[in-house]
Amino acid sequence: MQPADHAHWKVFLLPAQDYPQLRALFSQTGFELIETGLDLARLPELTDSILLVESDDQQTATTLRAVYDYLVPIIVLTSREEGSRALDSGAWDYLVKDDLNRDTLLRALRYVTYQHWILTQLNARTHELHAAQSLFQNLVSRNTDVILVVDGEGVIQYSNPAAEKTFARVDLVGSAFGIPVTSGDTVELSVVGSPAVLEMRAMPTEWDNHPAYLLTLRDITEKKAIQESMLEQERLRIALDEEKEMSRVKSRFMYTISHEFRTPLAMIMAASELLLHYFESMTEDKRRFRLNTIQTQIRHLDAMIDEVSLVVRAEWGKLEFQPVELDFHEFSQHVVDDVKSTIGIEHTILFSALEGDYHMRGDRKLLRHILHNLLSNAVKYSDPGSTIRFDLAQRPGEIIFSVRDQGIGIPAEDQKRLSEAFYRATNVGAIGGTGLGLKVVKDCLVPHKGTLEIESRVGEGTRCIVRFAI
Repeated sequence: MQPADHAHWKVFLLPAQDYPQLRALFSQTGFELIETGLDLARLPELTDSILLVESDDQQTATTLRAVYDYLVPIIVLTSREEGSRALDSGAWDYLVKDDLNRDTLLRALRYVTYQHWILTQLNARTHELHAAQSLFQNLVSRNTDVILVVDGEGVIQYSNPAAEKTFARVDLVGSAFGIPVTSGDTVELSVVGSPAVLEMRAMPTEWDNHPAYLLTLRDITEKKAIQESMLEQERLRIALDEEKEMSRVKSRFMYTISHEFRTPLAMIMAASELLLHYFESMTEDKRRFRLNTIQTQIRHLDAMIDEVSLVVRAEWGKLEFQPVELDFHEFSQHVVDDVKSTIGIEHTILFSALEGDYHMRGDRKLLRHILHNLLSNAVKYSDPGSTIRFDLAQRPGEIIFSVRDQGIGIPAEDQKRLSEAFYRATNVGAIGGTGLGLKVVKDCLVPHKGTLEIESRVGEGTRCIVRFAI
């Protein structure tokens, strides 16, 4: 599946006004500009539509964000100083009025349509997760306890076979439960026509995207059955926590895609358009330069995708580990040389190694990820002209190396969360990054039985120490 055709997209200007300059720019983009605005009292269902909002119309922007949330792209026309505030308040992108031209307008429109396409794909994945309900039904149908799902009106929406047997009815779904339900309550009740006394517990849940209660009714005379049911409920809780964690990672993943993938995609688009329109008039050197730009950005995107894939495989326990005998001293020197060849002359990397036997078993691909991410982070978060040190040592039973920079450092409160996927320190500012570097390092260290220690102070730099047992 590919992003929607631009010819189908409509752009609503809010509030409606006569904007000749904007109309002239839109005529060059392939997008349709509608200047009549929308009736905010009766906001419609918008498909393939973008809302272009003046920043000084705060009420309109607030209303649109409340109604559409992230379902419809919103671009704010604003000043350069207010741009980041527009993004923080819920806009997908912003355009600086004083710098408005065809290229910036087209780039923003294409960016939000592509972001909308990505969001659509992620929502499709969310619908797949709802299939977990079938797992829930399978588990509870085997439970000897009575399990019911009751909606907010007190109507039974689901009953397991034990409930039908206990209440001697097969038509429980759709009937009124008849007992007030409050979250957290424990109530004892007697079943009509049976000497059994059941203990009922209620917990909030959702059913068909509406609030509901999950009711568990247990025979309090059967201790063994109670214990088995508690274990079953614990498994359900863990499954719910895993789904919530997956949703959180999905949100961070979307944030990463919408921000970190934007620059290389924009550069690829710009270079390809220049080649498309000016190929014949370009010199051979200029053509090669544009093609090299495209290839470089594609490799950059490929590297980011590779890191995301590595983290996902590690989370699912499917990270491949293919160790071979190698000289870690020689291997490290090659990686350092590779990094040096890509950073130019703005930084200096000093490599030093004490005498020793550096032979070990390791996976070359995973080791390269470890070294490359630590060195790249040191370069990225250090000022031009600074020096990064790579020190290697061998001690009885272990190989140790450290990467030290003179960069911005990591706040103490952030250091304990750096191994989380897509998490970035609070002081990185405008420095780009996916928040995967140290997560990748730790995932690659696990099969090597290696450890990572971080020593850092804000404004003084960071030292990452890695230890391998040999």
